[in-house]
Amino acid sequence: MAAALGCLLAALGCEGNTAGAGAAGPSSPPAHGSRPPALNSPGRPTNSAERDAPLGAALKAADGQLSTMTTAQEVGQLLMPYFYGAAADAVDAAEAAANVRSSGASTAGEMIARYHLGGVILIQRPDGPSTTTHNLDDPAQITRLTAQLQQAAHADGQYLPLLISTDQEEGIVTRIGAPATLLPGNMALGAAADPALTQAAAAASGGELATVGVNMDMAPDADVLTAGPANTVIGSRSFGADPQRVAEHTKAALIGFRQAGVAAVVKHFPGHGSVTLDSHDTAPVITGGRELLVSRDLPPFQAALSAGAEAVMVGHLRVASLDASQPATYSPALIDGLLRRELGFSGVVVTDALRMGGAREYPPGEAAVRAILAGADILLMPSDLAATQQGLLAAVETGRLSKGRLDESVRRVLRLKARLSAQPPIDAPLGSHQALANSVAVAAVTVVSGPCSGRLLPLGPVRLTGGTDAERSAFAAALASHGEPVTMHGPLIQLVDAYQHPSGAAAAAVALDVPWPLDDIDAPVRLAAFSNTPASLAAVAAVLAGDLPARGVMPVPMQHGCG
Repeated sequence: MAAALGCLLAALGCEGNTAGAGAAGPSSPPAHGSRPPALNSPGRPTNSAERDAPLGAALKAADGQLSTMTTAQEVGQLLMPYFYGAAADAVDAAEAAANVRSSGASTAGEMIARYHLGGVILIQRPDGPSTTTHNLDDPAQITRLTAQLQQAAHADGQYLPLLISTDQEEGIVTRIGAPATLLPGNMALGAAADPALTQAAAAASGGELATVGVNMDMAPDADVLTAGPANTVIGSRSFGADPQRVAEHTKAALIGFRQAGVAAVVKHFPGHGSVTLDSHDTAPVITGGRELLVSRDLPPFQAALSAGAEAVMVGHLRVASLDASQPATYSPALIDGLLRRELGFSGVVVTDALRMGGAREYPPGEAAVRAILAGADILLMPSDLAATQQGLLAAVETGRLSKGRLDESVRRVLRLKARLSAQPPIDAPLGSHQALANSVAVAAVTVVSGPCSGRLLPLGPVRLTGGTDAERSAFAAALASHGEPVTMHGPLIQLVDAYQHPSGAAAAAVALDVPWPLDDIDAPVRLAAFSNTPASLAAVAAVLAGDLPARGVMPVPMQHGCG
C-alpha cells in the first residue's frame, strides 16, 4: 500500500507496490509475563509539524478534486463493490461472466473505469462460479492485485488512493491467512483483559494489511454480546458482554489501526450483540427502550468516536425504540439523527453489505438512494452495481438527492483518502508478529473448571477427539513439545469448535471458540481458549502440561472458576 498511497497529488506517478512477505515464526508461547513487541514503524514523523504538513496538502488535494468532479464521478466515490478474480485486468471466463452479471464489466479494472469507483472490497471466497474464484491467495498475488487496482483508479483520473478493504477481524473472520500472522480474535483479547494487547494486535493486523496494499479494514467488531450463545452470527467476534470493557478494547483497537495507517470501520452500529437473528438473512429487531440501547449497546461506539474513529459501519438492524419501520441502513433517525447529530460523528458511514438479506427492503437503486439520504456515505457490496449507480444518478437529476447532499458524502470519502495518503510507510512483513500472537493466546486461556495452576492432565499418554483434523494435528504436536504423547489410548481430551455440542465424559475439554458448549461436557478440567489459531493451541498445551498458568478472565456470562 505504501507506494500506492504515496501517489496523492495530481499527476504523480506510481511505481507499484513492492512490499514483500515474511515467513510465519514458531507458535510456541513465550515466557509468562513477557510483553508483546511493538509494531515496527521506522521513519514516522515525531512532531506535529512534520505530521501536519503532508496531511494539509492531502486535504487540500481532496477538496480540489471534488471541485472538478462530474456527478457520475462523485457517485462512483460512494460505491464499494466486490468482484471476482485474483487480478484486476485478467480473469477466467467464469469469473468474467460473474463480474458481468453483477456489474456489467468483466474485470475489476473495467469496473473502476466504468463506474469511477471510490473503493472495492476483497473477499476470500466469494459465492462465485467456481471453487477457484477468489481475490486473496498469497502475499505476492495480493500485492500485485492491490497495485493493479490503484493503477486503474489513477488511470481513471483519481489522484487520491482507491479504498481497498477487506474483513480482517482476526479469529473466525480472517480473510488473509498464513503466512500472515494468525492472531486470536476479539473474544480472546477480551479474555486477556489487557487493552494494550488489543492495541498491539490491531496495529499488527493493520500493518500486515498495509504491507500488501489493503488500506481499510472492516474491523473492529464493537458489538456487546449480551444475547449469549443464542447469537451465533457475532459470537467470538465480540470482545465480550460488558459494555465498558468492550468499549475499552474497541478504543484500543482504533488506536492500533491508526498506528498502522489503515482506516478502521467500527461495526455494527448501533449494536448486533443483543439480537438472536442473523442480518445476513433478515433484519433483527433490537428490543428494549432507548435507555437500554444507550447503556448496553452504544458505549463501544461512543468510545470509538472519542478515539477519533474515521468510519462506522451501520448494521441491518431495526431499533424498536427509535425506528422499527426499517433497518438502520435506511433510517435517518439512526444515522443522521443518533449517530451524526446526537453522538457527533462527522466521519464516513459505511453500510453493511447491501446484498445481505437484512438489507433487501428495496430494489438496488432505491436502496442506494435511501441509504445516502439517511446519512450513509459508502454503499458496500451492492447486489447490482449498474442499478445502484443509475438509481443515484436519477435521484440527483430529479432533485430527490441534492447536489449538496452528494457533495457531503464525497467530501467525507475524499478526505478519508487524503488522511490515509498522508501516512508514512510502515514496515510490517506478513508473519512478523508471531510473538504477539503467542502473548495474546497465553493471556486468553481461561479455566472454566479445574485446578487454578499446575499440571492439569493425568500422567501418561492421552488421546484427542473433536475439532478438525488440522486442529487435532497441531494440538498433538503442541502437546508433544511439552512431553505429552498423544496415542490412540489413554485419557480423552475433547476439542470443541464454535457451537458444536458434544456430550459425554472426558479428562479435559477445550473450547476453541465461544465457551458455552463446555457446559455439556462432563470433565474435571475445562479450558476456554476462544481461538483455534496455532498460537492458541500451543498455549492450551502449555497450560494443560502445567508449564504456564491460565490467566484469562471470562468475558461473557458463564459459570466458571478454578479450585
